[in-house]
Amino acid sequence: MNRKEFIRVSGRWLILGLLGIFSGALFYRHQVRLENGCNVTDHCKHCGSFATCTLPEALKYKKNGKKERI
Repeated sequence: MNRKEFIRVSGRWLILGLLGIFSGALFYRHQVRLENGCNVTDHCKHCGSFATCTLPEALKYKKNGKKERI
């Protein structure tokens, strides 16, 4: 393996590792969801996205002032 090939292979592994670390950090911080819907259960009034939330539970909570179970 010569120096040029070593740098190319090392660069690929470095980029792959950084991509893995970055995506892992996003999943860990819950900024990427695997399923649709709310990730905060039974806490609509304390949710940071409540003002712009369009989920049925949030709309019912806004309308009635309390959360109704579906």
